[in-house]
Amino acid sequence: MRRLALALLAAAFAGCVTTEGAPEDAPRAVDADSLLLYLSDEGFELVPVGLTSIPTPPTSGTRYRLAGPPTDAEVVVYQFREQDDVERGLATLKRGGAIRPVRRIYSRGRLAVSLVGSLPTLERALTRALGEPAVV
Repeated sequence: MRRLALALLAAAFAGCVTTEGAPEDAPRAVDADSLLLYLSDEGFELVPVGLTSIPTPPTSGTRYRLAGPPTDAEVVVYQFREQDDVERGLATLKRGGAIRPVRRIYSRGRLAVSLVGSLPTLERALTRALGEPAVV
């Protein structure tokens, strides 16, 4: 938790923290690392299972499954290079431009997360970290 606080403080001073769409008391997930750290602190151990990509804009993402009891939930984390790429990337994800149909898409700043499957506790944690999802 201390590492997350230091990372968020550094990001805030760098001016790259955006809070659009997230509750005011939400953790500031500013990149994939801070998101994964937050989810770990919330009790979710995500295990990378592979890479995926979307064509527009060309962006790769890392696919994760939850460690522990089997679940159908899969999380894909994308980190776009430029803020201008985010809207095009989100539109691609909403059209189904990923490997599997996406149920929910969360985003904040240059970070986008797609969730396939259902796990209410994970959905709530992602909402706290990134704001309300788009349901597709």
